[in-house]
Amino acid sequence: MNRVAKAGIGCLLLPVGVAALGLFFFLAMKAAGVPDPVPKDQEFAQEIPATIRIPSGGGPTAMERVDQGSTANAAVVIDLDVEECAFYIESGPAEDGVRVEARYDEATYELERSYDLDGDTPVFRLKFRSKISFWRRIAQDGSFSDEDFAQNEITVFLPEETPIALSIRVSKAEAEILLDDLVLTNLVTTLSMGEYSVEMTTPNPVVMDLATFGLSMGEGTIRGLSNLRARSIRVEGGMGETRIDFGDELLVDTELIARMKMGEMIIEVPDNALYDPQSRVKATMGEVNNGMDRGQRVDDPELARRISLDASVLMGEITLEPFRVRPRSSIGN
Repeated sequence: MNRVAKAGIGCLLLPVGVAALGLFFFLAMKAAGVPDPVPKDQEFAQEIPATIRIPSGGGPTAMERVDQGSTANAAVVIDLDVEECAFYIESGPAEDGVRVEARYDEATYELERSYDLDGDTPVFRLKFRSKISFWRRIAQDGSFSDEDFAQNEITVFLPEETPIALSIRVSKAEAEILLDDLVLTNLVTTLSMGEYSVEMTTPNPVVMDLATFGLSMGEGTIRGLSNLRARSIRVEGGMGETRIDFGDELLVDTELIARMKMGEMIIEVPDNALYDPQSRVKATMGEVNNGMDRGQRVDDPELARRISLDASVLMGEITLEPFRVRPRSSIGN
C-alpha cells in the first residue's frame, strides 16, 4: 500500500480514535465516582444560617487586653478557606459572634465549619470545597464556566469590637472583603484566580506590625489600606492587575513592599504622607510612571506620617499616582 493510501486511511480513522478515547475517558470518570447531574429543581440547597458565639470569660475583656499590649492572647483566630464561589465578608454585632450564611450546590460542594480552643485562644475555621475535581466536572458537564462559581454564595459576618487574627484564602472565585468596624491584630490574605476587592473605610483600633496580601492571578483592588494601621504591608502579585489605594490619610508610618510578576500595578499615595526619597519603584521589563517626580506638597512635613515604597514589576507597568494635591486657594487671585 502506497503512502498516499495509508495517509487517507489514517485521516478516516482519526475521528474514530478520538471518539473512542473520549468515550473511554468519560466512562473512566464515571467509574471513578462522578455523580450524576442533580435535577434543576433540587440543584441548590439553602444552608441554615449558623452562628458561633465567642464566649466571654472572667478577667479583662479581649479589647482591654489589646490595650494592655497582649494582642496574641486576646485575638480570636479566624481561618477562612474557600474556592469556586462568590465570597463575601462583612462585619456584624459582637453579640452574634461569627455568623455564616451560604447557598450552594450540595451535590457537588461541601461546607465545613469548626470551633475549638487552642489553649485559651478561640479558633474558628471555615472551609468550602468541591467534592469532585475540576477535570471530573468537565467530564460530567462537558464544559465549565466562571459563572458556575457565582451560583455558590458564602457570606461570613465577623464580630465587631472583637480582636481578630484573620487569615483568608480564596481561589477561583469572586470576593468582596469589607473590613469596616473590625478590630484586626493580624491579617494574611491569599487570593488566586479570580476578581477580588478588599476595603476598609474605618480606622483599625489596633496597630499591626504586618499585613500581607497575595494576588496570584486575576484582578485585585485594595482600598483604604492606611486604615489597617499596619507598619509594614506586603503585596505579592502574580499575573493580572493590582490596584493599591491607601486612601486620603496615612495613619501610621508605613513601609510598603509590593511585587508583581506580570501585569499592571497601580499605587495611590495618601494626601498627608511624606514620601521617602529613598523609595524604589522599578520595572525590569516594562514601564514606570512615577507621579512623585512632580513633587509633593504636605501641610506640615514635621508632623506628617512617612511612607516608604519598595515596589517592582518584572514584566509590565507600574504606576505611582501623585498625591491627590488639593487645589491652591483662589483667595487674593
